[in-house]
Amino acid sequence: ALIAYARQEAWRIGDLRFKLDANQRGLYEEIQVCPRKRFVLECARRLGKSYLLCVMAIEVCLRKPRAWVVYGAPTIKEVAEIIAPIIDEVCADAPPECKPEFNSQTGHVEFPDGAAIVLFGCDDKRRANRGRGPGADFVVIDEAGFIPILGYVLHSIINPQTLTTGGRVLIASTPSDEPDHDFTKIAEQAEADGNFAHRTIY
Repeated sequence: ALIAYARQEAWRIGDLRFKLDANQRGLYEEIQVCPRKRFVLECARRLGKSYLLCVMAIEVCLRKPRAWVVYGAPTIKEVAEIIAPIIDEVCADAPPECKPEFNSQTGHVEFPDGAAIVLFGCDDKRRANRGRGPGADFVVIDEAGFIPILGYVLHSIINPQTLTTGGRVLIASTPSDEPDHDFTKIAEQAEADGNFAHRTIY
């Protein structure tokens, strides 16, 4: 009963680290202590990267009323089949005053405090443009190494939303299949700048 009470209180203050395993917590801390606005994460598959990113996005919505969080993935299908179910899984034990609902008309995950997570696919420029909006408090671009229009997404959709807010931008992916992909260059630069984390399955 005490553990259940503590978890409910953790939801109310927006601290969901209890949902992360040791490896995810290590990445969480690396991201939090990095002073740069942008952080790049390159991980092998099956490490729970997307789960970690969803937890962090939800935390922002719990901590800041009316927060605007933008979450992009390579395709709208991945959003529907991978990201949305992870958000449901994370929020399964949320108390009623913290539990979000999915708005099928807007494609937003809406929280009782007015915060929202905007989910969008980057299949093409038209669909990626659904990620546009007001100033963003937090941005996640998941599996960036598999978005063919990554440069467009970052420069035309994400950068304008974080110019005045100072919103954090997490760019995460498993290694791209294409050596000359934009994500490879972004990851190399981030590694040199110190705003980069790398994890293999080992």
